[in-house]
Amino acid sequence: MVLAKKWGILIKKESESLVFTGLEIPRDYRFMREDEKDYMPHGVTENEFLERLDPKELEDIQQNIVYSMIRRKTFDNARVLKKWQVIVDATELDEGYQKKNEHYLSRCYNRGEDNEYLKYHRSVLEAKICFGENLVCSIASETIENSENYINQSDEAVKQDCESKAFVRLAAKIKKRFPRLRIIITADGLYVTKKVLQICKDYHWDYIIRYKEGSASSIAEEYRALPEKETVGTDIEYQNKIMFHEFDVNLIYYRERKMAKGKVKETTFA
Repeated sequence: MVLAKKWGILIKKESESLVFTGLEIPRDYRFMREDEKDYMPHGVTENEFLERLDPKELEDIQQNIVYSMIRRKTFDNARVLKKWQVIVDATELDEGYQKKNEHYLSRCYNRGEDNEYLKYHRSVLEAKICFGENLVCSIASETIENSENYINQSDEAVKQDCESKAFVRLAAKIKKRFPRLRIIITADGLYVTKKVLQICKDYHWDYIIRYKEGSASSIAEEYRALPEKETVGTDIEYQNKIMFHEFDVNLIYYRERKMAKGKVKETTFA
């Protein structure tokens, strides 16, 4: 995918393979070996090459792609309040009953029951910069890790702690590579934590985090205790400066109504 970005070529997915269109590609693949061929290298050859490659080389390509897209100014309209929206979320790459190496995470199913069992998976915390509708580009990646200390904790608690720790490392990468980039971190309810908000404050980043009931109960309790809330029309309700630890946060509730099978379906987002 990184190489496809380099060439600016069309990619389409057929079954489980990526098909590249463009005659110049086999020629550019010669950096993998001394002699030039007129055909694409086998997938095994590519994997063997990548195993020997310093990951920093790919990270440098990743950084150069993002910088080049920002400097074009073509995507400036995608900014929010003149800041770039960076979406943070975890991606699971593989799952199975076999622990293939020490970096695989464990997940317990049917915890506490007779048929309790473990499965192993590899997950990555990914940060993508938004360049507009349906167009995002990876800005940084960080592996998610857990330990045997999590074995008696709930899956939700493990997931939050693992991703929160990975976010610390991911944020440091982003700040080092893009020290002056004006950013709005966008994430789900797992990131409503003191640690995440402190990092955003230290790095002078704004944030938009979808609130999830139970993720930070003090926020919801203070919001509900307020006798009156601010409103915009009939579907938006909000309140500024709600205390969460030592941070002032703003909470917005938005009601969305859609027709589904002849009935109005209402969904509330916070």
